[in-house]
Amino acid sequence: MKDVIIVLSVLLLAVAIGCSGKKDEGTKQDAAKAVDDMKLENAPTLGPVYVKWEQAAENKDWGTVWDLSSSGEHQWTERELAEIKEKGAAYYEDMKAHQQANMPDPSDERRKNAEARLKTYDKCIADIDKIKAMSSREYFIYDKQNDPNLSEYKANKGAFEKEEINGDEGNLMQHAPGFELTTHFTREGGAWKRGRKAK
Repeated sequence: MKDVIIVLSVLLLAVAIGCSGKKDEGTKQDAAKAVDDMKLENAPTLGPVYVKWEQAAENKDWGTVWDLSSSGEHQWTERELAEIKEKGAAYYEDMKAHQQANMPDPSDERRKNAEARLKTYDKCIADIDKIKAMSSREYFIYDKQNDPNLSEYKANKGAFEKEEINGDEGNLMQHAPGFELTTHFTREGGAWKRGRKAK
């Protein structure tokens, strides 16, 4: 899940960077029009799930994001939590040491985010006993609430092109000015979930 959110954030940042400058007035207007012209009828099955997931992420409703995510997406959190339960505070001490060893130069704009990440690791170390008692869903929510990278998450509102469904697997195609995106879905327990099935 973390990778999905990071990928989407990078894509949106690329669009924003690509839309800067004098010639971009039309591009920004096109982007606004793409949002206005979003047609759920082009993706009647998967589109509503996608919209709910994005809105939940933008509203920091991480419990709903978890509930709308597939077992394959849950695996990332389950594996991380299993490692935390095995290593305890040492897991975050290692993460902290790695961050400190790769700290950006003081003039680098990324340094502020890196310093915020270090504070997150300190909080996790202080909360280690509480974390070790969490379920995967609870840890996912805790992790997202403390992730400095997600403080400004904005929902992706690209226009829906179409959906393709093959049994219990589906793909949603959409576009916005500057990029095209395919999102995978899996039907689990009779409901469509964003992401692939667990392996």
